Amino acid sequence: MDVMIERIENLCKEKDVSKAKVGRDLDFSNTAFTNWKSRRQKPSLENIMKLARYFDVSIDFLVGFTDNPEINK
Repeated sequence: MDVMIERIENLCKEKDVSKAKVGRDLDFSNTAFTNWKSRRQKPSLENIMKLARYFDVSIDFLVGFTDNPEINK
């Protein structure tokens, strides 16, 4: 999960968008990212899919299976 959180943080910086805005846009709870980062919760597959679509990257990239954001998109 650490890879995914790191990638989300990097994508937010690249797209110049805050995690709070991403959360609002995708209808996540205010604490979703914090809970994922602290490992209190794991993101659902649905939320991972939403994030991949939002950032226009593959799920494989988001979760760390590949370093190429275009593979399997």
